[in-house]
Amino acid sequence: MGTEAPKAGVLERFADMAKKARERIRAIDFKLAGWKEEATELVPKLRDARKLAFNTMREQLVPLEAAEQKIREEWKPILETFDQGKTFLDGKLARALAEEEEREKADRRRATEEAAASQKKVEEALARGAEATTPAERSAAVAEGQAALAEQEAARAAASVPVEKPKVTTSSGATAHAKTEYKFELLDITKVPEHLTYRALDEKLTAAAIKAMADRGENPAIAGLRIFPVTKATVRKGR
Repeated sequence: MGTEAPKAGVLERFADMAKKARERIRAIDFKLAGWKEEATELVPKLRDARKLAFNTMREQLVPLEAAEQKIREEWKPILETFDQGKTFLDGKLARALAEEEEREKADRRRATEEAAASQKKVEEALARGAEATTPAERSAAVAEGQAALAEQEAARAAASVPVEKPKVTTSSGATAHAKTEYKFELLDITKVPEHLTYRALDEKLTAAAIKAMADRGENPAIAGLRIFPVTKATVRKGR
């Protein structure tokens, strides 16, 4: 309680200073010839007042920042426990779900290969049937072909089943699934397709070129740029 009153008094003092500054600015008659001199006198005073107000504010914030740092240090191990636990379980889940998805894809690839192998068996059985010289040979070839055809249909059916993203669902309704994102690292920008690269503008060099044109009395113009003047007053404090 003892420190609040002085702080409030300081704030009120600076608020009063700001109010007077605002009133003084509003009182300037910009139609009169001497307004520029009045503004030139006032700008440094506003700058100094602002600096003083800011420093005073910082002084009031120092104990608050120390208290904030202490609170952060106290909470840090608790927050880290939650973060580390989440990171650990996220990683375990991601790896397990990715492995499960890869197994599903491997099963589909294996079924596709089996379907191709069965197709080859069907073709070989048809060829043997065509070359058979006895009814028994033809019957055996037909039986082999039918068996291979059945294998092929089963394999194709298995291969056609879409791979679904593995998902975990708990009794409470919580879910987890793997999401794959691709990151990249630049190795050689000269080999990257041009539509994926961006040409950066050298702002310092461009600013220097524009200033040189203006210093020569030219109207600065550079292809691909919109150049426009932004004029600010540079005011220095008097004695």
